Amino acid sequence: MRHAPTTVLAGLLALAFVPLSSSAQSGVPTWTSDVAPIVADKCMNCHRPGQIGPMSLLTYEDVTAWTASIGMMVEERIMPPWHADPAYGHFGNDRRLSDEQVETVVAWVEGGTPRGAGEFEPPDFADATDGFLLTGACWVLPTTSSGWRKASRCRPAGPI
Repeated sequence: MRHAPTTVLAGLLALAFVPLSSSAQSGVPTWTSDVAPIVADKCMNCHRPGQIGPMSLLTYEDVTAWTASIGMMVEERIMPPWHADPAYGHFGNDRRLSDEQVETVVAWVEGGTPRGAGEFEPPDFADATDGFLLTGACWVLPTTSSGWRKASRCRPAGPI
């Protein structure tokens, strides 16, 4: 029992020398482990070349050029846009961020946007078929006498 304080002190000293990244020490989320998966799931589908988002958010460099705007838009829940009322059901293509995801993105922006270890590989959108985005030309479709269409489906005949 006499050596217990010495053993505890030795253990604490050993832990003090365990290498941690600066962001892990400070608790700040990183791009590679925390923020990029959120951006991939909720933002990249629109914010990539050829889609409706005005800028690409596929890479760390793309995103860090817009961090002040991203932080504000996410915190105010302007982005990602989602206007459906959750009181009327669950939607499979819901792009809203959870409270935890908003806190993560805002903490990352406020924490200086650390990159983190490793690289994040954006998803391959070549075969994206989630049905969320409309692509190709727009058509004016005739409606029923009530002014509403029951359903429509358009499929491209070739590459867009």
